[in-house]
Amino acid sequence: MRPARVFFFFFSFSCGGQPEPSGLPAARECDEPPPAGDGWRLVADGPLLRDDLGRIVVLRGMNTGGRSKFAPFLPFAFEDEADFDAQLGPYWDRMAAWGFSVARLVFTWEAVEPTEGAYDEVFLSRYDRMIDAAWARGIRVIVDFHQDVYAQMYCGDGFPEWTIPAELRQERPDDCSDWFNGYLTNDSVKGAFDRFWTNAEGLQDAYFAMWDMLAARWADRPGVIGFEAINEPGWGPGPIADWEEDVLTPFYAAFAERIHQIAPDALVFFDATGIDALSADTSLLDPGVPGIVFAPHHYDPTTILEGAYEPTDELARRLSYWADLGAEWDMPVLMGEFGVDVATGGVREFFRDHMAAFDTFGMSATAWEYSVTGDLWSAENMSIVEADGTERAPHVDGLVRPYLRAAAGTSPASEYDAENRIFSGSLVPDPGGWSEIALPDRIYPEGVRVGLRGGCAAVDDVARSVRIRADDDATQLQFELRPR
Repeated sequence: MRPARVFFFFFSFSCGGQPEPSGLPAARECDEPPPAGDGWRLVADGPLLRDDLGRIVVLRGMNTGGRSKFAPFLPFAFEDEADFDAQLGPYWDRMAAWGFSVARLVFTWEAVEPTEGAYDEVFLSRYDRMIDAAWARGIRVIVDFHQDVYAQMYCGDGFPEWTIPAELRQERPDDCSDWFNGYLTNDSVKGAFDRFWTNAEGLQDAYFAMWDMLAARWADRPGVIGFEAINEPGWGPGPIADWEEDVLTPFYAAFAERIHQIAPDALVFFDATGIDALSADTSLLDPGVPGIVFAPHHYDPTTILEGAYEPTDELARRLSYWADLGAEWDMPVLMGEFGVDVATGGVREFFRDHMAAFDTFGMSATAWEYSVTGDLWSAENMSIVEADGTERAPHVDGLVRPYLRAAAGTSPASEYDAENRIFSGSLVPDPGGWSEIALPDRIYPEGVRVGLRGGCAAVDDVARSVRIRADDDATQLQFELRPR
């Protein structure tokens, strides 16, 4: 963790006599530090996530990327254990500097259990260190079993080869750029998924045995907030709508109940299919168990087909579908993936519009994706950094922004004017409660003015946040951040 800097000199408080921003009084400095919570566990409270201080939490972050889908199954290049440890810090330091608070930490079953019945302790130890390095920087982790079109031999990732019988095996094609079509056109992919869903030769038993081990290993590891059953599951040869209702929904319920037997304090995340991510529609039903978070994906087919993003009202309509479904099911929603290829036009606007919509809906989100490598998975080029870690400016400019990370009260609302770098909002505060605004390094490099009505402010430079406390008699807390 980087050392704290003296940062108050760069902020405007009422005692300093600086100009007041936009009608709000310059924030006065709080005379006491914020209370400390253990900071890592979250609970689902209806459609909200709450931390150990009872605050409403919104998560913003990244997926740890396409490079994690093939050996050595991690999101950055390294040569040996010493080099791996050397790369850990810079990888997570970038994410912390962007102000992000969560990572969807990708793993594949192939990485965990390359040989049936034998777990790979080398990979698991590295994953342990990934978790620890993330949480050392205040970044929570979602443990995500990631698969695409079942396995590597189908241009995908996820399931180990030993789960595939001889009659369904194939040589991996040289060109995997159309990998997604495997869900629709490859009978071997459909057959492999069908065997999993029907527990042929005990495949689901082996899957759950793996998860029993992982849940026990990471149930109480600081930083781990929950476990995600499977990424964008495939449905096999039958009708997708029937399968989502009759197979996938009860599978998710059984998964959540099993995980909670081992890790009762963990959240369980569940996803819709990749087809649903394109259509913004699903036949999934509410699994009907507590402690779960709906984590669908969003990929705009028009943007993909045309190679360029054009702002329309369609984005809000599509995202509101997922937000409304979470409200109907009375559970939090985290948009597990959204992203575009590096060559897409309008990338900055694409990400800005998504982030603005997430603010509007109070929705948590993890963008796809963050890999530091020149190796591409199935010709996909979607990382927000170059192979050497240099930021891809349109991606990062669109994604990185202040946000209300934790709200002590009700009715939180906020918006960000990206062009002028003005972040503003309000909430109905809990008396004496501390709320927290994420403050990414790149947004206010020359300092920030904090305007506040109804409370006081303190700056935590290590946590990259502005913390605001409501006065005991305040009925509304209004805040604004703008460049100095």
